[in-house]
Amino acid sequence: MVPPIPLAAQLEYITEAAACGLALAALSHLTAAVLVDVADRGDRYDYIVEVNGVQCGLEISGSQTLEKRVLRERHEQKIEQLLDNPQHWGGFVAIVGFMRREIILSYHDAGEAT
Repeated sequence: MVPPIPLAAQLEYITEAAACGLALAALSHLTAAVLVDVADRGDRYDYIVEVNGVQCGLEISGSQTLEKRVLRERHEQKIEQLLDNPQHWGGFVAIVGFMRREIILSYHDAGEAT
């Protein structure tokens, strides 16, 4: 049976899915990174990307807040999360603030202090 209207999705899922789309678009426009794969559970990042033959992680988060401070704090938390990965890879962190119309995209080396 096909429902007459699309099934609803929760706001959190929509926010995260939209953040992934915007973050990947920004990453491909601003860097040489290429999407390789979806990360495994427990990797501490969302996707595996490759830059000049080197694999690294990509952690993405979306937010509906208007508060700049909240986005900056989320960015710091996601940097720590990414750098705590079991592969000891560096990588990118992308925070998409929909209400602020802002994307924070940064790269972090594996040896960076958290």
